[in-house]
Amino acid sequence: MRWPVPTDFPPLLLLAALALVWFANTGLRSLTEPDEGRYAEIPREMLVSGNWGVPRLDGIQYLEKPPLQYWATAALYGLLGVKAWVSRLWTTGLGFGCVLLVAVTGRRRYGADAGLYAALVLASAPLFFGVGHINTLDMGLTFFLTLALCAFLEGGRRAMLVVWFALALAMLQKGLVAVVMPGFALVLYSLLTRDFRIWRRLELTLGLVIVLALNLPWWAYMQSVNPDFLQFFFIHEHFTRFATNEHARQQPWWYFVVVLVAGFLPWLVPVMRGAVAGWRDVVPEASAIAASMQAARPLAGPLQPNRFVLVWAVAVFLFYEPSGSKLAPYILPMLPPLALLAGRELSSGTGRSLRLTLGLAAALALGMVVARPLVPLLMTPGFKRDTYLAVGVWMSGAGLVLALATLAAIALLRRGGSAPEVARRSLVALGLGLVASFAVLTTGTNALEAWRGGPNLAEDVAPWLNPTTPLYCVGFYPQTLVFALGRTCTAVGYYGELEIGFDAGGRHFIPEYPQFIAQWEHSPHGVAVVDPAAWPTLKSLGIPATIVAREPTALVITR
Repeated sequence: MRWPVPTDFPPLLLLAALALVWFANTGLRSLTEPDEGRYAEIPREMLVSGNWGVPRLDGIQYLEKPPLQYWATAALYGLLGVKAWVSRLWTTGLGFGCVLLVAVTGRRRYGADAGLYAALVLASAPLFFGVGHINTLDMGLTFFLTLALCAFLEGGRRAMLVVWFALALAMLQKGLVAVVMPGFALVLYSLLTRDFRIWRRLELTLGLVIVLALNLPWWAYMQSVNPDFLQFFFIHEHFTRFATNEHARQQPWWYFVVVLVAGFLPWLVPVMRGAVAGWRDVVPEASAIAASMQAARPLAGPLQPNRFVLVWAVAVFLFYEPSGSKLAPYILPMLPPLALLAGRELSSGTGRSLRLTLGLAAALALGMVVARPLVPLLMTPGFKRDTYLAVGVWMSGAGLVLALATLAAIALLRRGGSAPEVARRSLVALGLGLVASFAVLTTGTNALEAWRGGPNLAEDVAPWLNPTTPLYCVGFYPQTLVFALGRTCTAVGYYGELEIGFDAGGRHFIPEYPQFIAQWEHSPHGVAVVDPAAWPTLKSLGIPATIVAREPTALVITR
């Protein structure tokens, strides 16, 4: 089976422009607290220690997630240096790779315009762009699941091998959800279409061998290192986290509905119309491509690809809806299949979806432009309001970029000419404008660091440190600060993400403030970054210290 990459689409100029805007601000943004600091620091410690088997955070075993992203980021650090933008490269790169997958698959199934529009819809969906530029694990999972979906649509034994390799890597990226969720999608599709022959195309035995071959060695190694690994990783992190509210992430039933609506602005109309059309259009697997593959190896049963793409997206929603732990990025795997259907809808030649999309884009631009003037009306004076005013400047700038792009798209639509060509130019202008607008907006997250702490705090701490100076984090663990300083700290009176129970703690953990003060008093020198809420307790215990820096988020004290 050959999967030729077309040379005529996407045009090289458009592809270069989309890539340029997608990656434009990667090196301009500091890391945000706490997730980006965590997923940047773990591979840094992996690279520095040389221990690539056991993920560690602040020198303490971190067993919540599989290691694929840590390995990839540590390798990138080795090639490009330990920098904030390098820590995001796995996420941003796979995000753009997902856009390319949708473009190629949309073209092959629905035509060149559909592939182009699907790529633009996906890249410029706010949820997809946002998660694609934050250093978390969700975009990696989404890329591998999308690769599995696209390969499954191709059919044939070789494509099934791609499916299983993609799912195995997805499991090494984020755990069991990588195979449970696609399995749920297959069950749901079979029940809704009353077609169970689709299971015979899976090459199930070979697939399970691939998944276990790529994952079992790491599981076995981790269990040999830590006897609690299997119980914690599979029971606690998969089942307990999913079924309970242990991590305080419970949300109302409509939470993911709101996330999906906001996450697809302004493309809601083509997404909804594309989804409805995808279910109504029962198109059997009878394309020339499928026919040629069936000639070499007949498929188990004709797939209804449009329905399957829709069911895949719905399955993601239904899978996470009953969970006791809900975060917006969890439904990210819904977006690529829905973008495929939206691209098909936009290429159908009807102008209604495009006009309504332009109207929503104009409303979104207006809302972003007026965001900053509304801040003083919604928040009381103070440091937090000042921070959001600074972010509001970037949001207003992003709104102006989107407004100009929307006006350009409307002007191109009014110019006339052949309908497909006019729609194409208008949609390209809007899509690129949206991506550029979100690039401007996300750059404004730097203003949040003054409030949330992080890399800016490193400027206060670094002058007081040398390689032998003890560093303590008292009452909290500022993850982006630790990465910015390039060294671990001794956590004092804080557990959180560190899950101290996996290690004796040693020099990386002091459970009580009196123990810390005793160690502090017997050290000739030392630096501590203190949660302001913990400072009154330390003072009451008589800690001998000098405050050398005071920020809203932390105090810096020296011995």
